Amino acid sequence: MGVVLPQLGVSHLPAALENPLNIVGQANEGLGLICLGLILCGQRFQFDRVIVTEVILKLAVMPLAMLGLAWVFAIGGNARLTLILVAVTPTASSVATIAAEYQANPSHASATVLLTTLLSLIAFPVVQVAFS
Repeated sequence: MGVVLPQLGVSHLPAALENPLNIVGQANEGLGLICLGLILCGQRFQFDRVIVTEVILKLAVMPLAMLGLAWVFAIGGNARLTLILVAVTPTASSVATIAAEYQANPSHASATVLLTTLLSLIAFPVVQVAFS
């Protein structure tokens, strides 16, 4: 809708449509977390070398890569900090949802989401202090 309607010249939806769509949009994050919780509660976690490697890549290598790109392109200040913080964000919960839907090793995906989410609670402040 967000792509098609503007192409048709529609700039605003009628309030009868816009209000319910806004409510659904605002509930989206909470519903995503509820779905993730349902997926996680049914999983048995086994943290192996692959998962630890993925977490290290996500929370250490990716931010360092962004720091390198910021240096190459002479990006500084808040823009550099933003690049690095985005790289430290946890693995998206949709990864676990899709893995569960298609039975593509959901326990592995869930463990990765869980571990990156928990460790990002430490990584965010560290990055904030180190690069501010």
